[in-house]
Amino acid sequence: MASRALDLLQAERTQESTGRTFPDFERVSAWAKEGVQTSVQFGILQGNPRGELHPGASTTRAEAAAMVRRLLNLAAG
Repeated sequence: MASRALDLLQAERTQESTGRTFPDFERVSAWAKEGVQTSVQFGILQGNPRGELHPGASTTRAEAAAMVRRLLNLAAG
């Protein structure tokens, strides 16, 4: 969802990697991988303190609020 919002904001995409990898990225569903990569690239999705994404787990309100805040900060420039 965040990566689609970035498309709507016409955020400038670069081909540079953030260098951040997640040990459980291979568990991300195939249909979600591109969106997850884009969200990581722009810093919207950062994983937990142990560097894991936990794909398939429920997102807490606090996690969702943090992602929305990062997206709005990105939109504000």
